[in-house]
Amino acid sequence: MERLTEVQKLRTQHDELMRLLSPEEQKGLDVMSVFEPFRAINCFYHNDYQSQIWNRAVAQYEENLAPKEKELCEKLRKEIFAEK
Repeated sequence: MERLTEVQKLRTQHDELMRLLSPEEQKGLDVMSVFEPFRAINCFYHNDYQSQIWNRAVAQYEENLAPKEKELCEKLRKEIFAEK
């Protein structure tokens, strides 16, 4: 259950970020590439070895997501503080 909750949390976070970007921005930022670390593993296997692989994949996901989050923050900052 813990793993399912973590997968749901990651997907929810990703979905919320995607709601803030237009389809063109999503494509330009290549947002789907952040899931690459998970493509080679089965997240539903749970043992000590798989846990280490999962933790590395999550760390890589977060590292891949960081520049995209930064771009999104810049976009939101401009929109919020734009002079009308």
